[in-house]
Amino acid sequence: MARSLIYKLGMTFAFRLWLLFYAVTIFAQDSVIPISNLNQTNAGSFVAQSSQSFAISFSTSNTLTALSTVSVSMAGVHPTSGLGRFTLAFYSDSGGLPGSNLIILSGNNYPTNAGIYDYTNTSALLLATNTIYWIVGSSSNSTGGGHYLWNVTGGTTLDSASIWALGAVAYHHGSVWQPYSNGDYLQFGVAVRTNLPVPPLISIAPTASAIIYGQTLASSILSGGQVTNAAGVTVGGSFAFTTPSTTLPTGTFGGSVIFSPADYIDYTTVTTSVPVTVLPQTPLISRSPAAFPITSGQTLASSGLFGGAATNASGMAVGGSFTFTSTSTVPGVGISIESVTFTPTDTTNYTSAIIGVPVPVGRLWTQATNGPSEAWISVAASADGTKLVAAGIPLGIYTSTNSGISWTEATNTSSQEWESVAASADGTKLVAAAAFGGIYTSTNSGLTWTLCPTSPYVEWNCIASSSDGSKLVATAAFDGNGNSVPIYISADCGKTWTATAPSNNWVAACSSADGTKLAAAVFDGPIYSSTNSGTTWNANTNTIAYWRSIASSADGAKLIAGTSPGSYVYTSTNSGAVWQSHSPSLLNDNFGVVASSADGVRLAAADQGVGGGATPIFISPDSGQNWIVQNSTPTVGWGGIASSADGQFLVGVINGHGACTSQTMPAPQMNLMQTNGSLQLSWLVPSTNFVVQQSSDLLNWESVTNTPELDCNNLQDEMILLPCNASGFFRLASP
Repeated sequence: MARSLIYKLGMTFAFRLWLLFYAVTIFAQDSVIPISNLNQTNAGSFVAQSSQSFAISFSTSNTLTALSTVSVSMAGVHPTSGLGRFTLAFYSDSGGLPGSNLIILSGNNYPTNAGIYDYTNTSALLLATNTIYWIVGSSSNSTGGGHYLWNVTGGTTLDSASIWALGAVAYHHGSVWQPYSNGDYLQFGVAVRTNLPVPPLISIAPTASAIIYGQTLASSILSGGQVTNAAGVTVGGSFAFTTPSTTLPTGTFGGSVIFSPADYIDYTTVTTSVPVTVLPQTPLISRSPAAFPITSGQTLASSGLFGGAATNASGMAVGGSFTFTSTSTVPGVGISIESVTFTPTDTTNYTSAIIGVPVPVGRLWTQATNGPSEAWISVAASADGTKLVAAGIPLGIYTSTNSGISWTEATNTSSQEWESVAASADGTKLVAAAAFGGIYTSTNSGLTWTLCPTSPYVEWNCIASSSDGSKLVATAAFDGNGNSVPIYISADCGKTWTATAPSNNWVAACSSADGTKLAAAVFDGPIYSSTNSGTTWNANTNTIAYWRSIASSADGAKLIAGTSPGSYVYTSTNSGAVWQSHSPSLLNDNFGVVASSADGVRLAAADQGVGGGATPIFISPDSGQNWIVQNSTPTVGWGGIASSADGQFLVGVINGHGACTSQTMPAPQMNLMQTNGSLQLSWLVPSTNFVVQQSSDLLNWESVTNTPELDCNNLQDEMILLPCNASGFFRLASP
């Protein structure tokens, strides 16, 4: 009797009236059908669609069998549009509801017509005895209401040959399976094989290729191997690792391998163990270390390495250390690429790694042959280091236009107690301050000098300049009566001066390239900072020390300050808001003189010679985090140090020993950006000659004839290139 029913169990399930279909499935000759209701009276159908799945269960008997085929009675589809794939799967049981998906059966995924459809097991799935299994029909990707109709029968009656027990019906609507007990059962049949598959014999195990520490067994390749049956006939199939996601430490281990026969009907899978060799992994150098510069004739043992990092193939950090492969190597002058070895802490699972690291090798510190040997106190340099100015007590003012090879004394300045000198970025505008002798300026690189008529006559001890020479800041300790004095600033190249900041025992000052950010230090007091060219000042009362000198990066963000007495230098990366202490020497050295590159990365510090102190010059290539002594520099009391913009040229003046210079080979970094439709190239002003070259293929290079211009705000050379449609590459190269 045909019927159409609607049940409500928190949701609506629709049943449709369909004619009865009888099973016409033909099973394999060794198959039996232990359970089927395909020949029972049809009582409607259940809907399988995107939001709803149905399942029916059964229980096996006490005979072990192999799943062969599942047949289901379908009533067709409605509507025909929006249909997705129909999937029939075999599930385990979990508390009377479908549990885990054991296998998706192979068959017609679009059973659009009414009839019996067979779905085949394509694996070696064995059905355990006295166990509940589920058959699940679903169509999760159907849209627009399209659904498949699975016929039902109105009772528990099974076909006469059935020996297994019928179970329950369940539905899946939303996120969980729920029991369904309205008395209707999905129509299905199960065919199994009683002639069970047997395990084949692995006569020759496969071999596994070696893997690297950190790789899973899936990275090992299995090759060879032979499998036969009991009669010695070869059984086809494939080997694979049982747990391919397993990782192993370095060494040789037994890896579990499973053989899957191509003929899963007659043969089961079988496992064996094969040796797998795990080799140490070579770490990846994710960040190369940097090398401290050395001078000509020194071995790599005089250099040092700082920074650098290594990771494994998964990106995890690998601990270890970097050392020069051969510390006895004596590299030539210039940028020498030297072999560096990374030695991991875990030498069991990681090997060492070797990379090339550039080592700057400069000339030996050279002492000027024609300069005076009296008490040099102060020195300043142009951005490229070619033009220098120096002075002392009691001396005249000396200048050099060839990086300190030779010096010339100014003819219209007298011998005074010159305390401090400063230079513009191009070296044309110079300024010098004498204790109780006023402030002098030059606009022609020191050929002639002019006294600033409005400059006070106080005990000047420091003067600093903006990169264009227009903005000046000067400090002094006392006036002629022994009273402390304020800071003086000038915005017109020294023509007029304005008192600013409170009166104090000022000892040092520095300026950003544009002259807006200033810093000044009080001996045994705080460091003051200004962000408006000295109009107002703020004191950092957390920085109380015996300050002697201070230097600034071009942008005024990075500062370095030296102390004497005191064995520390201090650095700041935020214009003096917060300071960090560093001890360049393990000895109790004083560091009264300091210098900085334009980017604040390369720093220099030395003893000022107060109280008879003496040190070589210490340099830092990483903003003060690491320091190394320049072994070729004299161990003396230094009157002052000056640096080129790139920090590769240093000049120091020595109390009683004249001036010394050092040049290491720079490796400037080129920056590219688009501006107003053109291409702008820029790089920190180098202390040696470089030319811009371009190439379209990285093989053939030619020099660019455009002349770079100095940007005084950041001390960078800049070049503007007109836009073109062609792609290309640019580099800086030694001529």
